Amino acid sequence: MLNNRILQGRFFVILMFLGAIAFVAGNLQAEQPPAKISGTRPTASPDINIEQQFQQLLALREKYQAQYQKTAANLDHMRVQMQSTGSGVFSPVTALERQIADDDHALQLAQDERRLAQHSLEDMHQAAAEKKESPGVRDAVRADPIVLELRRRLNETEIQLAIAAKSGAKKVDLEIERTVLVERLVAVRNQVSDEARINLTDDLTRQASRASVEQKRLEIVRDDNRRSLGEATNRLVTYFSLESEQKQNSELMKAVDAQLTALDATRPPTRQ
Repeated sequence: MLNNRILQGRFFVILMFLGAIAFVAGNLQAEQPPAKISGTRPTASPDINIEQQFQQLLALREKYQAQYQKTAANLDHMRVQMQSTGSGVFSPVTALERQIADDDHALQLAQDERRLAQHSLEDMHQAAAEKKESPGVRDAVRADPIVLELRRRLNETEIQLAIAAKSGAKKVDLEIERTVLVERLVAVRNQVSDEARINLTDDLTRQASRASVEQKRLEIVRDDNRRSLGEATNRLVTYFSLESEQKQNSELMKAVDAQLTALDATRPPTRQ
């Protein structure tokens, strides 16, 4: 995009340059002395025509010189602005392009985080509607220390019951203990599951909200940087156009100087 805009600017300046050359040539051609026609007398002497052409060329050179000086002043102003920011011609554009790439990457991360949180919330709601535990709730239950301890004690009781069954010992107390442990495990597990579901829902909701806010913030930053990039690109195109215009005016002055030199050689000597 940047290269296309720069090329368009330079193409426009080239057209201006060619038009100016044609204008100079047209002025010179229009001021040539008329050819003599048989049987007629010229209305003005050749010396007068040469002097008129010389004065017109002087005026034309002054015009090009004024344009050159104006363009040079504009270029100097732009260079001062660039030096004040400590950057070169291309530096603002390059820096903004890198910043926009970073913005796009950060924006993608925020979007992914928001989608993941929303997807996890939907899974939890669906699991609750089906009387099931979502993976996050299930992991929280399995990691709960009280649940782990009850399971360990229940496993030991089951082993003791198996030993008593083989030895013929009484199992009444062990069976009562197992029943109590099972009931306790179910109650604790349900409590941990409910708390984990509530906590995870709150965490995922906050995570989705933070990611959404960050996504909107990054979109605003990226859009601002894109506008700044457009402005910097326009300034760069203007800078190159001014450079081309300055070169064009310089070449035009040289062309006019060459015409003045050649025409001056044909002027009559100045009377003392």
